[in-house]
Amino acid sequence: YRALSASCSHLGCRVTWDDAKGQYLCPCHGVAYDREGKVVAGPPPAPLARVSLRVNTTTSDLEVEV
Repeated sequence: YRALSASCSHLGCRVTWDDAKGQYLCPCHGVAYDREGKVVAGPPPAPLARVSLRVNTTTSDLEVEV
């Protein structure tokens, strides 16, 4: 499993997935990221940050590690 932060690496705005484009889009400055979180368009200095996950063996839920 892989999880990405929903915060744009440019200004921290919330990105959302666009099914039609197959990209994460940021409404602030036209930023686009691919499904791996790599910058496709716009001014971000870095890809979307990866978030650590774990599987809860009791419930089988995916949990974000903090």
